[in-house]
Amino acid sequence: MLILGIDSSGLTAAAALCENGKILSSAYSCNQLTHSEKLLPLIDRVLQEVDGKPDGIAVACGPGSFTGLRIGISTAKGLAFSNNLPCAPVPTTMGLAHRMILAKESILCPVMDARRNAYYNQLFQVEAGTLLPLTPPRAIGVQELADELASYHLPVMINGDGGEKFISSLQDPSFTYTLAPAHLLLQDAASIALLGETMLHHGQGVSCDALSPMYCRQP
Repeated sequence: MLILGIDSSGLTAAAALCENGKILSSAYSCNQLTHSEKLLPLIDRVLQEVDGKPDGIAVACGPGSFTGLRIGISTAKGLAFSNNLPCAPVPTTMGLAHRMILAKESILCPVMDARRNAYYNQLFQVEAGTLLPLTPPRAIGVQELADELASYHLPVMINGDGGEKFISSLQDPSFTYTLAPAHLLLQDAASIALLGETMLHHGQGVSCDALSPMYCRQP
């Protein structure tokens, strides 16, 4: 299956195409333009680089920026409706965790700034090369998340656009942590496309009408 991945849930806007577990084309932007200005040109760019039309669309469904999620979801809905394509709503937190999937014997901790002294977060471990969710996606306070991470007694790998802010807010943490390197720090549509392809392969797709943002808190 040729899958178009879309992510506009955070600071970056991104698009990617994958097929049979391989990324064929990927583009992202992290400049001052709004996602509504950036996303469609990025999608056009990756589609022009690959011979063929998508068989499905994967989109980061949240949590994340309310405006960014709406832009990504509405774009996916429009493309899916006009081309009669199935959709795969992929949690943003899972897409971020997938970027750290090579971390061994660690807790994967994607964090995005939810403001009001809270972070969007979901915890994962890797089991046999597959992401194993330990929590649902949620909005959580700094100390509550720090206490939960300490309870696992394992090293923690952190990424997401709230990663640096979360680390700077920790006071004498009782767990060891590593911030993901810059090229794995932010959201990227390649992971969304790969995860979406797996979902669609296992019959976990939805119609475009069923796509909706997952906010994890009141907008």
